[in-house]
Amino acid sequence: ANLDPLVCSEAEVDAKIAAHHDDIIQDADGDTKIQVEKSADEDKIRMDVKGVESFLLDDAGVLALAKQSRARAYQTSQQSIPASASTKVELNIEDYDEQAEFDHVTNFRFTAKKAGYYLVCGNVVLDGLADGKKYVIGAKKNGTDYVGLGRGITGGATWQSYTQTLRYSSVPRSLRRARWPRFTR
Repeated sequence: ANLDPLVCSEAEVDAKIAAHHDDIIQDADGDTKIQVEKSADEDKIRMDVKGVESFLLDDAGVLALAKQSRARAYQTSQQSIPASASTKVELNIEDYDEQAEFDHVTNFRFTAKKAGYYLVCGNVVLDGLADGKKYVIGAKKNGTDYVGLGRGITGGATWQSYTQTLRYSSVPRSLRRARWPRFTR
């Protein structure tokens, strides 16, 4: 290896030092980076991916992750559930859907874009059931894997309500054909 001596003026050295940022790690085109402080005394850590801020750890230790998979859907009116038939609940209104993964128009289904862990919560109110009737509330993952959420026998009450949490893990295209929920009474 050859080593050629280099002579720089003090102004050139100062300019090179000023151009080097110890508070930023970035890729070649600068659109993906980690910044320790965006401005003086900010005390925050930021990460940008493809020019979009996707991670922020603020000075209080609160972590914000942008563009995480999340959706909330609900029903606008009552839906009739026939006796002795599995019926998909038509969640036809989206409150939010960060990654456009919930179909509230055609299939009333959540389809995850990435494999991973998904927390699914739901609340169902059954009204007008005759006393002594059995019912089952459940969800399907990938169209076939049934997960029971609740079951019971009506008696005296005019409604029953169940709230459950499901966790799906590492399924390719995770909830590709998930139906939330189905009922049999």
